[in-house]
Amino acid sequence: MFEQFKVALKKRNISNIIAHDLSAKNFAAKQFSEEIKQANALAVFPDGQTKDGNNSFDKAIDIIDQNDGEKPILGSNTLYLSKSLNRINNKNPKNPLIISVDWHPDYPDAKAFANDAYENYWHGDVNYRTALAYEATEVLVKVLLKGAKIKSRLDVKDILSYNFNESSSVVTGINVRFDDGDTQENRKIFVTPVFNTSSNATSKFCIVNSDSCTKW
Repeated sequence: MFEQFKVALKKRNISNIIAHDLSAKNFAAKQFSEEIKQANALAVFPDGQTKDGNNSFDKAIDIIDQNDGEKPILGSNTLYLSKSLNRINNKNPKNPLIISVDWHPDYPDAKAFANDAYENYWHGDVNYRTALAYEATEVLVKVLLKGAKIKSRLDVKDILSYNFNESSSVVTGINVRFDDGDTQENRKIFVTPVFNTSSNATSKFCIVNSDSCTKW
């Protein structure tokens, strides 16, 4: 996502981009307090807690907290977790954290799957990881049903790269396509955390500018 972000900025003639590796062992948010103060905006794209455990995720949260709502922050979907809501200290930022995600239960074209999953499968709210894991499993099943000889992950990637175009099971009206084995459907949704001060209410991520996102 970082490379896509840089390309998008350059298209808007924004070239002054300072990048740091969150997974670096010697990285500490407090070392860059002056850079954070001088930046017009921040972006944090931590690893999905696979390569380095919680290391880069924790450091991304440190940056968000250190910013304290002073600058707008764009985050990747790896921050779209209840853990983020629990960890972010600043509950009412002047400039919110905006996270780019692939799926949200309140997204109009996702509601059919969200409702079906709630009523017939899990009997609870569905998060984006569950939805995308379900979709990925269905894609793999369709590949296996094609009857091709699969001996390795590379064989699966080759099949997906070659003219795979199937309807999404979690978002109505779009097809899942691949380019060199990487998914290509365009369905980016922007969400922001909403913190509820009531002890009986749950903080959540809501779609920016949606009716349920009362702060917008």
